[in-house]
Amino acid sequence: MTITKVSKQSYGSRLGGAFGGIILGLGLLVISSGMLIWNEGNSVKTSRSLKEGAKNFISVSSNEVNAANNGKLVYTSGNLAVNEVLADKQFFVSDKAVRLKRSVEMYQWKQTTKTESKEKLGGSKETVTTYDYEKVWASSLINSEGFEDKVNYQNPNKMLFKSKTTNAQGVKVGGFTITDKMVSKLNDFDELVVKPDVNATAIGIENLTPHDNGFYIGYNPSAPRIGDYKVKFSSVKPGPVSIISKQQNNTFEPYQAKAGRSVDMIKMGNHSAENMFEAAQKSNTMMTWALRFGGLLLMFFGFTAILRPIAVAGSIVPFLGKMVGAGIGIVGFLLAITLGFILIAFSWIAYRPVIGVALLLVAGGAIFLLIRNSKKRKALATQAEQDDASVTIE
Repeated sequence: MTITKVSKQSYGSRLGGAFGGIILGLGLLVISSGMLIWNEGNSVKTSRSLKEGAKNFISVSSNEVNAANNGKLVYTSGNLAVNEVLADKQFFVSDKAVRLKRSVEMYQWKQTTKTESKEKLGGSKETVTTYDYEKVWASSLINSEGFEDKVNYQNPNKMLFKSKTTNAQGVKVGGFTITDKMVSKLNDFDELVVKPDVNATAIGIENLTPHDNGFYIGYNPSAPRIGDYKVKFSSVKPGPVSIISKQQNNTFEPYQAKAGRSVDMIKMGNHSAENMFEAAQKSNTMMTWALRFGGLLLMFFGFTAILRPIAVAGSIVPFLGKMVGAGIGIVGFLLAITLGFILIAFSWIAYRPVIGVALLLVAGGAIFLLIRNSKKRKALATQAEQDDASVTIE
């Protein structure tokens, strides 16, 4: 079902809100600047720490623990071994595994909002908001108290069954014991099939039936109702594993590199140390670029929020307001690129001067474009005034 709501905002109210948005814009600039500076420093420290680790690690056998290697960064591999059977006591599901995960989804209402705004002559704005409601399976509770229509579309106020993950204790690789923190990094889960002939009555949960390799809690899996549940299970099986970490007696701890970051890796399968370090470097690069993009995007939003009063002021004539708004978007983008690259460049100068200087040149190019764009607009405005004056004289 769809609900439509129409609201109007006066020119004065819009202008006041735009000026109020300047505070938000300044806040976004502070947050994005800090984010970009931290990200560059973290990227370089992580990269250098990984390079340091790649040069200093030693390969050891997992079958024997040599006390002489205590405190050293070591690489080893072997087969995971567990002595206990992990069990989900609520659903009577068990498996001899390193990790056991219960995944729960509840059938709920979901509200989707779509907004379209139209500026009117005189600076006011009319906003049409459409609310659509659909039923979805979700792993977390959707709060229906925030719905526009919370009378006809209500979700339960809590989830009676929740997702959870249990780790085995005393997991070993040869003579080494793996810490729980390291075990938690293993996410190679495989589906655990619940037998269809399981005694659902013994579990003691009303309306529970085996379904789709798991359980269904509700009256009819073919016609789900709001508040029904789907429960599935998966596990990380014992198998070959590769580790790079600091040996501490018969276990491992994160290795603190001189560059400032720790090295502590574990990966299912037989992988060489070189491949593990290479994969970690690629992951660091991807994360760095993702945070750069996020920081620059926040900075763009900050500048456009600060400049927004200009667009609102010009929206007395809708066409003019759109032109000014487009111009502000371009200026906001150039300002974000300029300030962002300056911050990134100065952050890198302390670590990699050549790259830092190159980034400063890029920022300088953006400043040049800003100045040239400003001069062009002034020249066009002057020409327009001259043309108007000549028409008046004639």
